[in-house]
Amino acid sequence: MNKSQIRTVILISSLFIVNVIFAKENVNVSSTETSSNTTNGGNKAPTDCVIGNSRVELDINNIRTLLLNGGDMWWDQGNTNQARYEVPKIDDPTKVKKHSMFAGALWIGGVDAGNGTVLVAAETYRQGATQSYFPGPIVDVINVDISASECKEWNFHSKVHAEVIDEFISNFEEGETTAEDIPEEILLWPGRNNPFLMSIKKEFTSMDMPLAPFIDVNKDGIYDPTSGDFPDIRGDQAIWWVLNDVGGDKRLGDGQISDAIGLEIQTLAFAFATNNCFNNATFYKNIVINKGNKFLKNTYIGQWADPDLGAYDDDYVGCDVSRGLGICYNGKEIDAGFRGYGANPPAIGVDFFQGPLADKNDGIDNNHNCEVDEEGETIIMSKFLYYNNSSSTINGNPQTMAHYYNYLQNFWMDGSIVTYDGKSGLSP
Repeated sequence: MNKSQIRTVILISSLFIVNVIFAKENVNVSSTETSSNTTNGGNKAPTDCVIGNSRVELDINNIRTLLLNGGDMWWDQGNTNQARYEVPKIDDPTKVKKHSMFAGALWIGGVDAGNGTVLVAAETYRQGATQSYFPGPIVDVINVDISASECKEWNFHSKVHAEVIDEFISNFEEGETTAEDIPEEILLWPGRNNPFLMSIKKEFTSMDMPLAPFIDVNKDGIYDPTSGDFPDIRGDQAIWWVLNDVGGDKRLGDGQISDAIGLEIQTLAFAFATNNCFNNATFYKNIVINKGNKFLKNTYIGQWADPDLGAYDDDYVGCDVSRGLGICYNGKEIDAGFRGYGANPPAIGVDFFQGPLADKNDGIDNNHNCEVDEEGETIIMSKFLYYNNSSSTINGNPQTMAHYYNYLQNFWMDGSIVTYDGKSGLSP
Protein backbone atom coordinates (compact mmCIF):
# COMPACT_ATOMS: atom_id res chain seq x y z
CA MET A 1 0.00 0.00 0.00
CA ASN A 2 1.07 3.58 -0.45
CA LYS A 3 0.23 6.63 1.60
CA SER A 4 1.45 10.09 0.73
CA GLN A 5 0.71 13.66 1.66
CA ILE A 6 0.68 14.38 -2.05
CA ARG A 7 -1.85 12.63 -4.19
CA THR A 8 -0.78 9.52 -6.02
CA VAL A 9 -1.72 8.12 -9.40
CA ILE A 10 -2.35 4.47 -10.15
CA LEU A 11 -1.91 2.59 -13.38
CA ILE A 12 -3.40 -0.82 -14.08
CA SER A 13 -2.01 -2.52 -17.17
CA SER A 14 -1.57 -5.75 -19.10
CA LEU A 15 0.49 -7.16 -21.99
CA PHE A 16 -1.40 -6.30 -24.47
CA ILE A 17 -1.44 -5.48 -20.87
CA VAL A 18 -3.97 -4.11 -18.52
CA ASN A 19 -2.32 -1.91 -15.92
CA VAL A 20 -3.72 0.62 -13.48
CA ILE A 21 -1.76 3.74 -12.60
CA PHE A 22 -2.83 6.27 -9.91
CA ALA A 23 -1.54 9.93 -9.72
CA LYS A 24 -2.11 13.64 -8.88
CA GLU A 25 -2.01 16.50 -11.38
CA ASN A 26 1.43 17.85 -12.16
CA VAL A 27 0.77 21.16 -10.45
CA ASN A 28 4.36 22.37 -10.68
CA VAL A 29 4.60 22.20 -14.47
CA SER A 30 3.57 25.32 -16.35
CA SER A 31 1.86 24.99 -19.68
CA THR A 32 3.59 26.36 -22.76
CA GLU A 33 0.38 26.50 -24.75
CA THR A 34 -2.93 28.21 -24.11
CA SER A 35 -5.98 26.12 -23.33
CA SER A 36 -8.77 28.62 -23.84
CA ASN A 37 -11.63 27.73 -26.14
CA THR A 38 -11.56 29.16 -29.64
CA THR A 39 -14.32 29.94 -32.07
CA ASN A 40 -13.22 27.21 -34.47
CA GLY A 41 -14.37 24.52 -32.06
CA GLY A 42 -11.17 23.76 -30.18
CA ASN A 43 -7.55 24.66 -29.53
CA LYS A 44 -4.94 24.35 -32.23
CA ALA A 45 -2.55 21.44 -31.81
CA PRO A 46 1.10 21.93 -32.77
CA THR A 47 0.26 20.97 -36.36
CA ASP A 48 -3.22 20.62 -37.80
CA CYS A 49 -6.00 19.25 -35.64
CA VAL A 50 -7.96 21.01 -32.95
CA ILE A 51 -7.47 19.68 -29.46
CA GLY A 52 -10.84 18.32 -28.41
CA ASN A 53 -12.82 20.57 -26.08
CA SER A 54 -16.20 18.83 -26.21
CA ARG A 55 -17.57 17.92 -22.79
CA VAL A 56 -20.66 16.07 -21.63
CA GLU A 57 -22.02 14.68 -18.38
CA LEU A 58 -22.74 11.03 -17.69
CA ASP A 59 -25.42 11.48 -15.06
CA ILE A 60 -28.15 8.85 -15.19
CA ASN A 61 -27.55 7.27 -11.78
CA ASN A 62 -26.01 8.22 -8.42
CA ILE A 63 -22.93 9.59 -10.21
CA ARG A 64 -22.46 12.78 -12.17
CA THR A 65 -19.16 12.85 -14.04
CA LEU A 66 -17.67 14.96 -16.82
CA LEU A 67 -16.35 13.28 -19.97
CA LEU A 68 -13.92 15.07 -22.29
CA ASN A 69 -12.63 14.21 -25.76
CA GLY A 70 -8.98 15.09 -25.37
CA GLY A 71 -8.05 11.64 -24.11
CA ASP A 72 -8.88 12.40 -20.47
CA MET A 73 -12.02 12.42 -18.31
CA TRP A 74 -13.55 13.03 -14.87
CA TRP A 75 -12.25 16.59 -14.37
CA ASP A 76 -13.03 20.13 -15.48
CA GLN A 77 -9.86 20.57 -17.54
CA GLY A 78 -8.99 24.11 -18.55
CA ASN A 79 -11.82 25.77 -16.61
CA THR A 80 -11.90 25.18 -12.86
CA ASN A 81 -9.41 22.26 -13.03
CA GLN A 82 -11.50 20.58 -10.33
CA ALA A 83 -12.67 17.00 -9.88
CA ARG A 84 -15.94 16.15 -11.62
CA TYR A 85 -16.71 12.62 -10.45
CA GLU A 86 -19.51 13.43 -8.07
CA VAL A 87 -20.91 10.62 -5.94
CA PRO A 88 -23.47 10.72 -4.52
CA LYS A 89 -24.99 13.02 -7.12
CA ILE A 90 -26.51 16.09 -5.46
CA ASP A 91 -28.94 18.43 -7.20
CA ASP A 92 -29.33 20.89 -4.33
CA PRO A 93 -26.98 23.84 -5.15
CA THR A 94 -26.71 24.76 -1.47
CA LYS A 95 -25.06 21.45 -0.52
CA VAL A 96 -21.38 20.56 -0.86
CA LYS A 97 -20.65 18.05 -3.61
CA LYS A 98 -18.29 15.16 -2.91
CA HIS A 99 -15.98 13.72 -5.56
CA SER A 100 -14.07 10.44 -5.57
CA MET A 101 -12.00 10.59 -8.79
CA PHE A 102 -9.95 13.46 -10.19
CA ALA A 103 -8.89 12.33 -13.67
CA GLY A 104 -8.39 9.29 -15.86
CA ALA A 105 -6.99 8.33 -19.27
CA LEU A 106 -6.00 5.39 -21.43
CA TRP A 107 -2.27 4.74 -21.89
CA ILE A 108 -0.93 2.62 -24.75
CA GLY A 109 2.70 1.89 -25.46
CA GLY A 110 4.75 -0.55 -27.50
CA VAL A 111 7.88 -1.06 -29.56
CA ASP A 112 7.96 -0.57 -33.32
CA ALA A 113 9.00 -3.99 -34.60
CA GLY A 114 10.61 -2.33 -37.62
CA ASN A 115 13.11 -0.03 -35.94
CA GLY A 116 12.85 -0.70 -32.20
CA THR A 117 11.46 2.76 -31.40
CA VAL A 118 9.24 3.09 -28.32
CA LEU A 119 5.86 4.56 -29.28
CA VAL A 120 3.43 5.91 -26.70
CA ALA A 121 -0.05 7.44 -26.65
CA ALA A 122 -0.74 8.69 -23.13
CA GLU A 123 -2.52 11.57 -21.45
CA THR A 124 -2.50 12.98 -17.93
CA TYR A 125 -3.44 16.64 -17.38
CA ARG A 126 -2.47 18.27 -20.70
CA GLN A 127 0.15 20.34 -18.92
CA GLY A 128 3.56 21.26 -20.30
CA ALA A 129 2.16 21.10 -23.85
CA THR A 130 1.21 17.43 -23.51
CA GLN A 131 -1.30 15.98 -25.95
CA SER A 132 -1.68 12.53 -27.50
CA TYR A 133 -5.26 12.31 -28.76
CA PHE A 134 -7.34 14.30 -31.24
CA PRO A 135 -11.02 14.16 -32.28
CA GLY A 136 -12.23 11.86 -35.02
CA PRO A 137 -11.53 8.54 -36.74
CA ILE A 138 -8.63 7.88 -39.06
CA VAL A 139 -10.43 8.52 -42.33
CA ASP A 140 -7.46 8.33 -44.69
CA VAL A 141 -6.25 4.75 -44.17
CA ILE A 142 -3.72 5.07 -47.02
CA ASN A 143 -1.83 7.96 -45.48
CA VAL A 144 -3.03 7.13 -41.95
CA ASP A 145 -4.34 10.64 -41.40
CA ILE A 146 -7.31 12.90 -40.73
CA SER A 147 -7.64 16.45 -41.99
CA ALA A 148 -7.87 19.46 -39.69
CA SER A 149 -11.37 20.21 -40.99
CA GLU A 150 -12.60 16.71 -40.17
CA CYS A 151 -11.01 16.84 -36.71
CA LYS A 152 -13.01 19.99 -36.11
CA GLU A 153 -16.22 18.34 -37.29
CA TRP A 154 -15.67 15.35 -34.98
CA ASN A 155 -15.19 17.54 -31.92
CA PHE A 156 -18.38 16.26 -30.24
CA HIS A 157 -19.91 13.55 -28.05
CA SER A 158 -23.10 11.64 -28.86
CA LYS A 159 -25.38 11.01 -25.89
CA VAL A 160 -28.43 8.76 -25.94
CA HIS A 161 -30.89 7.29 -23.44
CA ALA A 162 -32.35 3.79 -23.35
CA GLU A 163 -35.86 5.08 -22.68
CA VAL A 164 -35.66 7.29 -25.78
CA ILE A 165 -34.57 4.30 -27.85
CA ASP A 166 -37.42 2.18 -26.47
CA GLU A 167 -39.94 4.89 -27.32
CA PHE A 168 -38.49 5.23 -30.83
CA ILE A 169 -38.79 1.50 -31.43
CA SER A 170 -42.41 1.57 -30.29
CA ASN A 171 -43.21 4.58 -32.49
CA PHE A 172 -41.50 3.01 -35.51
CA GLU A 173 -43.57 -0.11 -35.12
CA GLU A 174 -46.65 2.12 -35.17
CA GLY A 175 -45.55 3.69 -38.46
CA GLU A 176 -43.80 6.93 -37.42
CA THR A 177 -40.76 6.84 -39.72
CA THR A 178 -40.08 10.39 -40.93
CA ALA A 179 -36.98 12.25 -39.81
CA GLU A 180 -39.14 14.91 -38.16
CA ASP A 181 -40.58 12.27 -35.81
CA ILE A 182 -37.20 10.94 -34.67
CA PRO A 183 -35.43 12.37 -31.58
CA GLU A 184 -32.17 14.11 -32.47
CA GLU A 185 -30.03 11.83 -30.30
CA ILE A 186 -31.16 8.90 -32.46
CA LEU A 187 -31.34 10.76 -35.78
CA LEU A 188 -27.73 12.03 -35.51
CA TRP A 189 -26.16 8.96 -33.90
CA PRO A 190 -22.81 8.56 -35.74
CA GLY A 191 -23.45 5.11 -37.15
CA ARG A 192 -21.93 4.04 -40.43
CA ASN A 193 -22.90 6.32 -43.34
CA ASN A 194 -25.66 8.10 -41.40
CA PRO A 195 -27.10 10.37 -44.15
CA PHE A 196 -28.57 12.86 -41.68
CA LEU A 197 -25.30 13.42 -39.83
CA MET A 198 -23.34 13.65 -43.08
CA SER A 199 -25.73 16.33 -44.33
CA ILE A 200 -24.82 18.48 -41.32
CA LYS A 201 -21.10 17.70 -41.11
CA LYS A 202 -20.07 19.14 -44.46
CA GLU A 203 -16.36 18.35 -44.00
CA PHE A 204 -16.91 14.62 -43.57
CA THR A 205 -15.26 12.91 -46.55
CA SER A 206 -16.48 9.50 -45.46
CA MET A 207 -18.37 7.67 -42.76
CA ASP A 208 -18.05 4.39 -44.60
CA MET A 209 -16.44 2.55 -41.70
CA PRO A 210 -17.50 0.93 -38.43
CA LEU A 211 -18.29 3.77 -36.03
CA ALA A 212 -20.92 4.10 -33.29
CA PRO A 213 -22.65 0.72 -32.77
CA PHE A 214 -26.23 0.30 -34.00
CA ILE A 215 -28.89 -2.29 -34.72
CA ASP A 216 -29.21 -2.56 -38.49
CA VAL A 217 -32.86 -3.49 -38.86
CA ASN A 218 -32.90 -3.90 -42.65
CA LYS A 219 -29.33 -5.30 -42.82
CA ASP A 220 -28.15 -2.82 -45.47
CA GLY A 221 -25.00 -1.78 -43.59
CA ILE A 222 -26.11 1.87 -43.29
CA TYR A 223 -27.33 3.59 -40.16
CA ASP A 224 -30.67 5.08 -41.23
CA PRO A 225 -33.19 5.57 -38.38
CA THR A 226 -35.99 6.16 -40.90
CA SER A 227 -35.54 2.47 -41.73
CA GLY A 228 -35.86 1.56 -38.06
CA ASP A 229 -32.14 1.47 -37.17
CA PHE A 230 -31.29 2.57 -33.63
CA PRO A 231 -28.20 2.90 -31.39
CA ASP A 232 -26.91 -0.33 -29.89
CA ILE A 233 -25.94 0.68 -26.36
CA ARG A 234 -25.46 -0.71 -22.90
CA GLY A 235 -26.97 0.74 -19.77
CA ASP A 236 -29.68 3.36 -19.34
CA GLN A 237 -27.56 6.19 -20.71
CA ALA A 238 -24.63 6.00 -23.11
CA ILE A 239 -22.14 8.43 -24.64
CA TRP A 240 -19.99 7.67 -27.70
CA TRP A 241 -16.97 9.48 -29.15
CA VAL A 242 -13.90 8.67 -31.23
CA LEU A 243 -10.26 9.79 -31.04
CA ASN A 244 -7.04 9.29 -32.97
CA ASP A 245 -3.32 9.79 -32.32
CA VAL A 246 -2.36 11.07 -35.79
CA GLY A 247 -4.04 14.49 -35.89
CA GLY A 248 -1.08 16.51 -34.57
CA ASP A 249 2.25 16.36 -32.81
CA LYS A 250 2.08 14.06 -29.79
CA ARG A 251 3.92 16.00 -27.12
CA LEU A 252 4.84 14.60 -23.72
CA GLY A 253 5.80 16.46 -20.56
CA ASP A 254 9.24 17.61 -21.65
CA GLY A 255 8.09 18.66 -25.12
CA GLN A 256 9.36 15.38 -26.59
CA ILE A 257 7.41 14.38 -29.68
CA SER A 258 6.37 10.75 -30.14
CA ASP A 259 5.71 9.36 -33.59
CA ALA A 260 2.07 8.51 -34.21
CA ILE A 261 1.10 4.87 -33.86
CA GLY A 262 -1.98 5.11 -36.05
CA LEU A 263 -4.46 4.45 -33.27
CA GLU A 264 -8.19 4.99 -33.46
CA ILE A 265 -10.03 4.70 -30.15
CA GLN A 266 -13.82 4.43 -30.07
CA THR A 267 -15.31 4.82 -26.60
CA LEU A 268 -18.77 4.00 -25.33
CA ALA A 269 -19.32 5.26 -21.77
CA PHE A 270 -22.46 4.06 -20.05
CA ALA A 271 -24.22 3.75 -16.70
CA PHE A 272 -27.22 1.97 -15.20
CA ALA A 273 -29.94 3.55 -13.08
CA THR A 274 -30.60 0.77 -10.59
CA ASN A 275 -31.18 0.13 -6.89
CA ASN A 276 -28.06 -2.03 -6.51
CA CYS A 277 -24.28 -1.48 -6.65
CA PHE A 278 -24.38 -0.59 -10.36
CA ASN A 279 -26.06 2.65 -9.35
CA ASN A 280 -22.65 3.74 -8.03
CA ALA A 281 -20.62 2.74 -11.07
CA THR A 282 -19.75 4.01 -14.55
CA PHE A 283 -18.48 1.84 -17.42
CA TYR A 284 -16.24 2.46 -20.44
CA LYS A 285 -15.90 0.22 -23.48
CA ASN A 286 -12.86 1.11 -25.57
CA ILE A 287 -12.33 -0.30 -29.05
CA VAL A 288 -8.66 0.25 -29.92
CA ILE A 289 -7.80 -0.11 -33.62
CA ASN A 290 -4.30 0.11 -35.07
CA LYS A 291 -4.89 1.61 -38.51
CA GLY A 292 -1.23 2.50 -38.94
CA ASN A 293 1.50 0.74 -40.85
CA LYS A 294 3.60 0.03 -37.76
CA PHE A 295 3.55 -3.42 -36.18
CA LEU A 296 3.92 -3.07 -32.42
CA LYS A 297 5.44 -5.70 -30.20
CA ASN A 298 5.54 -5.83 -26.39
CA THR A 299 2.40 -3.69 -26.36
CA TYR A 300 0.80 -2.59 -23.11
CA ILE A 301 -2.49 -0.86 -22.43
CA GLY A 302 -3.10 0.79 -19.09
CA GLN A 303 -5.84 2.61 -17.28
CA TRP A 304 -4.32 5.64 -15.61
CA ALA A 305 -6.37 7.12 -12.78
CA ASP A 306 -6.01 9.88 -10.23
CA PRO A 307 -8.37 9.15 -7.33
CA ASP A 308 -9.53 11.95 -5.06
CA LEU A 309 -11.60 10.25 -2.40
CA GLY A 310 -13.10 13.39 -0.90
CA ALA A 311 -10.13 14.97 0.87
CA TYR A 312 -7.19 13.56 -1.09
CA ASP A 313 -4.34 14.08 1.38
CA ASP A 314 -5.09 11.00 3.50
CA ASP A 315 -5.82 8.43 0.80
CA TYR A 316 -4.24 5.00 0.39
CA VAL A 317 -3.98 3.08 -2.89
CA GLY A 318 -3.49 -0.61 -3.51
CA CYS A 319 -4.84 -3.55 -5.45
CA ASP A 320 -6.82 -6.74 -4.96
CA VAL A 321 -4.96 -9.26 -7.11
CA SER A 322 -7.62 -11.97 -7.11
CA ARG A 323 -10.30 -9.53 -8.24
CA GLY A 324 -8.02 -7.64 -10.64
CA LEU A 325 -9.09 -4.46 -8.89
CA GLY A 326 -7.19 -1.24 -8.26
CA ILE A 327 -8.48 0.48 -5.13
CA CYS A 328 -8.32 3.74 -3.23
CA TYR A 329 -9.55 4.11 0.34
CA ASN A 330 -9.31 6.62 3.16
CA GLY A 331 -6.41 6.39 5.60
CA LYS A 332 -8.49 7.59 8.53
CA GLU A 333 -11.83 6.69 10.05
CA ILE A 334 -13.07 10.21 9.32
CA ASP A 335 -12.46 11.87 5.97
CA ALA A 336 -12.19 15.42 7.28
CA GLY A 337 -12.34 18.72 5.44
CA PHE A 338 -14.82 20.75 3.45
CA ARG A 339 -15.09 18.14 0.67
CA GLY A 340 -14.40 15.10 2.83
CA TYR A 341 -16.89 12.24 3.14
CA GLY A 342 -16.88 12.40 6.95
CA ALA A 343 -17.27 9.30 9.11
CA ASN A 344 -17.18 5.84 7.51
CA PRO A 345 -15.85 7.11 4.15
CA PRO A 346 -16.34 4.93 1.05
CA ALA A 347 -13.70 3.27 -1.11
CA ILE A 348 -13.48 3.36 -4.92
CA GLY A 349 -12.13 0.84 -7.39
CA VAL A 350 -11.01 0.57 -11.03
CA ASP A 351 -11.70 -2.79 -12.62
CA PHE A 352 -11.28 -4.48 -16.00
CA PHE A 353 -14.51 -6.35 -16.63
CA GLN A 354 -13.20 -7.52 -20.00
CA GLY A 355 -9.63 -6.78 -20.98
CA PRO A 356 -7.91 -7.38 -24.33
CA LEU A 357 -7.57 -10.86 -25.77
CA ALA A 358 -4.56 -12.76 -24.48
CA ASP A 359 -1.88 -14.12 -26.79
CA LYS A 360 -2.71 -17.67 -27.74
CA ASN A 361 -0.79 -20.42 -25.96
CA ASP A 362 1.16 -18.02 -23.75
CA GLY A 363 0.93 -20.41 -20.79
CA ILE A 364 -0.51 -17.74 -18.48
CA ASP A 365 -3.81 -17.67 -16.60
CA ASN A 366 -4.52 -14.12 -17.76
CA ASN A 367 -8.04 -13.85 -16.35
CA HIS A 368 -7.32 -15.62 -13.02
CA ASN A 369 -10.00 -18.29 -13.53
CA CYS A 370 -7.64 -21.23 -12.89
CA GLU A 371 -7.62 -22.13 -16.60
CA VAL A 372 -4.70 -21.55 -18.96
CA ASP A 373 -4.95 -20.72 -22.65
CA GLU A 374 -8.70 -21.31 -22.99
CA GLU A 375 -10.44 -20.10 -26.13
CA GLY A 376 -11.23 -16.37 -26.00
CA GLU A 377 -9.18 -15.76 -22.85
CA THR A 378 -8.95 -12.10 -21.90
CA ILE A 379 -6.49 -10.24 -19.70
CA ILE A 380 -7.62 -8.60 -16.49
CA MET A 381 -5.31 -6.51 -14.30
CA SER A 382 -1.87 -8.04 -14.56
CA LYS A 383 0.15 -5.15 -13.14
CA PHE A 384 -0.46 -2.35 -10.66
CA LEU A 385 1.72 0.69 -10.01
CA TYR A 386 1.52 4.09 -8.37
CA TYR A 387 3.64 7.22 -8.74
CA ASN A 388 3.76 10.55 -6.95
CA ASN A 389 3.39 14.17 -7.99
CA SER A 390 7.05 14.97 -7.57
CA SER A 391 10.25 15.57 -9.52
CA SER A 392 11.65 12.22 -8.42
CA THR A 393 13.53 10.43 -11.20
CA ILE A 394 12.37 7.12 -9.70
CA ASN A 395 8.62 7.43 -9.09
CA GLY A 396 7.71 11.01 -10.03
CA ASN A 397 5.75 12.53 -12.89
CA PRO A 398 6.57 10.93 -16.26
CA GLN A 399 8.22 13.27 -18.76
CA THR A 400 9.46 11.10 -21.63
CA MET A 401 8.26 8.17 -23.72
CA ALA A 402 10.61 5.91 -21.77
CA HIS A 403 9.02 7.02 -18.49
CA TYR A 404 5.50 6.24 -19.68
CA TYR A 405 6.54 2.93 -21.18
CA ASN A 406 8.46 1.90 -18.05
CA TYR A 407 5.41 2.62 -15.90
CA LEU A 408 3.26 0.55 -18.26
CA GLN A 409 5.68 -2.36 -17.83
CA ASN A 410 5.50 -1.98 -14.03
CA PHE A 411 9.01 -0.56 -13.76
CA TRP A 412 9.99 2.68 -12.09
CA MET A 413 10.81 5.63 -14.33
CA ASP A 414 14.52 4.75 -14.46
CA GLY A 415 13.77 1.16 -15.45
CA SER A 416 14.49 -0.34 -12.02
CA ILE A 417 12.37 -3.25 -10.85
CA VAL A 418 9.57 -2.74 -8.34
CA THR A 419 10.22 -5.05 -5.40
CA TYR A 420 8.06 -6.29 -2.56
CA ASP A 421 10.03 -4.35 0.07
CA GLY A 422 9.34 -1.10 -1.81
CA LYS A 423 12.98 -0.02 -1.94
CA SER A 424 14.50 -0.06 -5.43
CA GLY A 425 16.18 3.27 -4.96
CA LEU A 426 13.15 5.01 -3.44
CA SER A 427 13.98 7.66 -0.91
CA PRO A 428 12.13 7.43 2.45
